[in-house]
Amino acid sequence: MEEQQKPPIDNPITSSADDVLDRTTIAHDFAKSIRNLDASEGVVIGVLGAWGHGKSSFINLMKEQFVAEPALTVIDFNPWMFSGSQQLVDFFFKEVASELRLKNKDSFGDIADGLDAYGDVLSPIAILPFVGAWWDRSFKAVRAAAKWAKDRRQGTKSLREKVSDALRELDQPIVVVIDDIDRLGTDEIRDMFKLVRLTASFPNLVYLLAFDRKRVEQALDETNVPGRAYLEKIVQLSFDCQRFHASCCERRFSPV
Repeated sequence: MEEQQKPPIDNPITSSADDVLDRTTIAHDFAKSIRNLDASEGVVIGVLGAWGHGKSSFINLMKEQFVAEPALTVIDFNPWMFSGSQQLVDFFFKEVASELRLKNKDSFGDIADGLDAYGDVLSPIAILPFVGAWWDRSFKAVRAAAKWAKDRRQGTKSLREKVSDALRELDQPIVVVIDDIDRLGTDEIRDMFKLVRLTASFPNLVYLLAFDRKRVEQALDETNVPGRAYLEKIVQLSFDCQRFHASCCERRFSPV
């Protein structure tokens, strides 16, 4: 019986054992450089490249280094799970908080609680009447709504300080990975970067963002600031997978 051919699937690699383009060393070195950054005021890292140029694979290789001692806590946030800008904003903080509790409730409980409260105050859903499934899912009871109203009157500053103080006590930073940003709709791309900008200065919080720079710049161009300038204000360090991919292919397939 003839061996069946598998359909071509462009899935990212998940470990260095599958790395045929010799990206492991540079991915691990890049991850090490992130460890050495001063994250006391937050850091935003970009992994750039067009679709198919190995951004997800590169991040997976970086994660191998992140688990080396002293291990960093890595949280994957998938923006594709939420349809529309409103859901993206509403659930970003709750999703990160839930992941932190799953990782280590004892170490991250205060941070998770603070992020939950911070997200509630900032949520656009908060202006809705006390009816409907969204309200029920977000606040669940009148007591929760009353707590939200109290926090709302206090403003976001006290909640932000609470989260910042808890994060500042960590021995190692938390890495939040957000992949495939460029596949979101234009409004969702803008909202995603607004969220990052809003929380980028939290201490010991490192954002690792993967996206096609050209696509994101185009989406951000319709703001009051040109897309490239907007990104330069947010992303402090980047790695261009597209250039690296091209150089790898040139070395791998050049004639002898």
